[in-house]
Amino acid sequence: MTTISLQRPAGGHSGGSGLIPASSSGKTPKTPPDAALQKPINHRLYTIRSFGIIRGMTKAIIYTRVSTSEQGESGLGLDAQAALCNDYCVRNRLKIVEVTTEVQSGKSTRRRPVLASALESLRKGDADVLIASNVSRLSRSIGDLVGLISEADKRGYSVVALDTGLDTSTPAGRMVFQMLGVAAEYERAMTSDRTKKALARAKAKGTQLGRRASLPRDVVERIAAERASGRTLAAIANDLNSEDVATGQGGAQWYPATVSKILSRVS
Repeated sequence: MTTISLQRPAGGHSGGSGLIPASSSGKTPKTPPDAALQKPINHRLYTIRSFGIIRGMTKAIIYTRVSTSEQGESGLGLDAQAALCNDYCVRNRLKIVEVTTEVQSGKSTRRRPVLASALESLRKGDADVLIASNVSRLSRSIGDLVGLISEADKRGYSVVALDTGLDTSTPAGRMVFQMLGVAAEYERAMTSDRTKKALARAKAKGTQLGRRASLPRDVVERIAAERASGRTLAAIANDLNSEDVATGQGGAQWYPATVSKILSRVS
């Protein structure tokens, strides 16, 4: 029968908690060579996703955007975007370091100072991820979108669009992100093409496009007559300004370009 004895480690006190199992030979088993070198568990956040694992993503910048000043003043669209992004951060235990707001067209990432500032913070390491509620909030241009993703990959931060559920920390996420960008640009191009064709059909039928002229007929005839007599656009504009003649939209200032626009409607 094999006998297992228990030996007390040197310097230990009485009590069962200090006993160490020994082999039948009476020798205490050696501590595995790497046991003492084991490091404590790193408890940094590991967020599991459908397409991979985002490692150590802890600080986030939320980016919200609307295209018009009216939307910006109402704040409704911005509040909804921020709420979605905030919920995402709470669920994934991300610390929000900044919530940014921009009122600017989304065709391109250029001329968007707020987005540029957020990206600069990410480059400096002030945050690990940029979060937007929708891929179109970032850009509708596939060229700009690809550039943004490439920059994120190069600098080591991530970009997340909540409408897709994807992020740029994984190859699959980057691929789908680019595909969605292509789809967004295609939709925009199709909308523009449909608008142009509809306007062309309306113009061919004689439908007046744009705002209806609100300028009195006698003012229009006067401008046409003076131009026909050889007067310059600037001279006509100066005379109208000196007589305090209101423009077609109720403005008080005439410019050569304003006169030219009136003449183009007459012709």
